[in-house]
Amino acid sequence: MKTLMVLAGVLLLGLVLLWTVSTQQRVAELERRLDEVSRRAQPGPEASAPTAQGTVSSGSPGRIAALERRLDALERAEDPVGERSAPVPAEQPPGASGVLEQDSLEDLASNFGLYDTDGDELLDAEELAVEPLELRTLDLNSDRRVGSDEVDRLRELSVNARAAAVHLDSADSEFPIASDDFEGGARRFAFLDRDGDGFVSEAEFISTLTDAIRELRRFDLDHNGALTEAELWDAPTRFAASDQDGDGLVYAWEVSALMARAKW
Repeated sequence: MKTLMVLAGVLLLGLVLLWTVSTQQRVAELERRLDEVSRRAQPGPEASAPTAQGTVSSGSPGRIAALERRLDALERAEDPVGERSAPVPAEQPPGASGVLEQDSLEDLASNFGLYDTDGDELLDAEELAVEPLELRTLDLNSDRRVGSDEVDRLRELSVNARAAAVHLDSADSEFPIASDDFEGGARRFAFLDRDGDGFVSEAEFISTLTDAIRELRRFDLDHNGALTEAELWDAPTRFAASDQDGDGLVYAWEVSALMARAKW
């Protein structure tokens, strides 16, 4: 039995090392390509690829996705007629672009102008190198564009999500959270686990909040980020069910909680 446990541990360690080497190689390759494109765009001995500001994990999926989006933005600026080859898709599970990962959000905030290739101070799906459906997770005001204010709000949601993980995960208090470690009930877990893989990622948690924000904005007549009973005048019972802390206002987290119970 002990021998089997040792062998399993060695195998797990080997897989972790293999994944680490693979992701680091991917990051190195992307940084090399970024440097090449940047040097072509800005000839001179000092030209180098722009780097994201802030703290990022060198081999995280979010870091890889951020580098790929930044490379795509540079190549689009270099060849606006679209003759370049299609960008390499992010190494993410199906349906997940990594755009809601902490690293990606920090990268968007620090390099917003780089992605904004048309200079309109808004990012569309093409500029972000994501599918329109994936853009929806970032688009808090449903205008099919993402402004710097929305990126800042998403960064706040990322901080809130990690704070929530402390209370929801009985194992290590961080994402991803396995179903066996989730302390919010089976129904809420099923609501949060959007890809059905048995884990709740930070991106999945944030996406449920962005859905709630869009829903809240449908009724938020004074645009203050909270609903009063007067704004939900046609659904008083829904307001009473939503106002979980009894402060007379309904916020996005309360809308999300009600959506999880399929009662919104």
